[in-house]
Amino acid sequence: MAYRIVEITKPAECHVTNGQLEVALEEGTVHIPLEDIEIVLCFGAKIRFSTMGLGELNKAGITVVGFDKNHLPETLIEPYFPNQRHSSLLKKQILWSEDFKNQIWNKIIRQKIDNSSRNLAILGLEGVKEIENFIIQVQDGDKDNIEAQSASAYFQFYHKGLNRRNDDPVNSALNYGYAIVRSYIIKALISTGFHCALGINHHNEYNNFNLADDLIEPWRAMVDQIAYEIIGTDINLSIKQRRSLTGIFHKLCKIDGKMMNISTGIELMVDSFRNAVVENQAELLKLPMLVDFKETPKCES
Repeated sequence: MAYRIVEITKPAECHVTNGQLEVALEEGTVHIPLEDIEIVLCFGAKIRFSTMGLGELNKAGITVVGFDKNHLPETLIEPYFPNQRHSSLLKKQILWSEDFKNQIWNKIIRQKIDNSSRNLAILGLEGVKEIENFIIQVQDGDKDNIEAQSASAYFQFYHKGLNRRNDDPVNSALNYGYAIVRSYIIKALISTGFHCALGINHHNEYNNFNLADDLIEPWRAMVDQIAYEIIGTDINLSIKQRRSLTGIFHKLCKIDGKMMNISTGIELMVDSFRNAVVENQAELLKLPMLVDFKETPKCES
């Protein structure tokens, strides 16, 4: 099973040879088996991939993310796997009812709020009960937009005065972590046969990944837990900060009553979502519960 997050931070020529990613740097060449790689992260200029190499990464199901000078995601290259499931799931996505979407969205938002409340408790911050109280207010597809209200309140307990629209060290860490998790969810959705542009609640016609933006919600508090411990004073994240955030995939979560690493949990969530769509039963969707990362060992596989 793939488990490595590959970061390329210097000028490099990248090819795929004999089932290995070959990264030629000034100081030497590194070879990494494709079967070990989950995601490749590229920082800086003069990092080049051959078209054949990108094709091999695609076949291996490996995501490539490019970052701008501020270390924010700028380019996303996702594997695309057309198969018989794609057309059948697309038809079901187009035809799913408002009632089904409302049930799915309610479930997602309640778990997001629950995880946010748990995160405040884990971090020893105030607001646990206040955020928890939002859960019972979610109903009818969240027509009252409790999701936004709870998020606004949560971030004030998480970091007083935080404005999610600002460019600052806190938002840099959060946005970077969210982008990494989002890219993995996109990968899992596409490989399962979903069309990511067709979302449950998100429906921006200029967004090709509305469905991923729906399903990421319960995972955000997991990024928040890591980010809280590494926030510095510089808007540009250091290599150490970035590695702490990309290490999220080896942290544990609880899903369907079992402890597993977050990458496996995302795959389980997406697979359960496929079952929910096929059977038209929202209750089949399995979502993650946040745990204290300090009290659980990271999982290396």
